[in-house]
Amino acid sequence: MSQTVVYIDAANIILSAKNCNIELDILKVVRHLQDSFRTERIIYFSGNFASMRNLFLELENSGIEMVYKEIYNENNKSKANCDVEISHRITCDMLLSQVEKIVVLSGDGDFVHLYDFANARDIAVKVIAFDPASCSRMVKKRQFTKVSYLIELGPKITKEKPPAST
Repeated sequence: MSQTVVYIDAANIILSAKNCNIELDILKVVRHLQDSFRTERIIYFSGNFASMRNLFLELENSGIEMVYKEIYNENNKSKANCDVEISHRITCDMLLSQVEKIVVLSGDGDFVHLYDFANARDIAVKVIAFDPASCSRMVKKRQFTKVSYLIELGPKITKEKPPAST
């Protein structure tokens, strides 16, 4: 069965938004993806952060497949690098003919060879980075890769700010 599958690199998207002083509402992002791509398969890759447990449960209850990575500390920062897991899943889906279009939420240039592989197999590639600054030049150079930016959606994907008190 061929279909569109969305792969979310949570760390890349969330940190890119924070670098722009924007707080994403991940549930709004997911609803936007479901509506835009009419897909039943969205896979969310993240470190298994206890502080995010409620969000993870909401995502699971929304039908999102969760892939967790063990957290480690580097320079006093908690990290969970999911690039290998994302690449592995996309590669398996392509080789098993379970996808005809991949949508990757990440501006990370580490995935460009994966996009080349998809293109060679006539699998469409769409990259959604947070903003132009967080999207690798290597991704933008791939003429067959369609690139768009979450930041263009504005309030459709951000958390509502509480009203200012007077």
